[in-house]
Amino acid sequence: MSTMNVAIANRSPRSLAAGRPLAVVTNWYNRFRQRVHLADLDAHMRRDIGLSEHDVAIEIAKPFWR
Repeated sequence: MSTMNVAIANRSPRSLAAGRPLAVVTNWYNRFRQRVHLADLDAHMRRDIGLSEHDVAIEIAKPFWR
């Protein structure tokens, strides 16, 4: 069993439930931040990572919860 699994197994169900909202909000924030950085890349950098202008437009138009 990995260290992470042991740490989770040792937590009570109540503490696991309490941590979920924070994980969700953290995930939302990370998506938002990544999309802001993606929007700031110039066209050359976007092409370097294999994204078209259309791909970027679709991604940055998504709401943070998706």
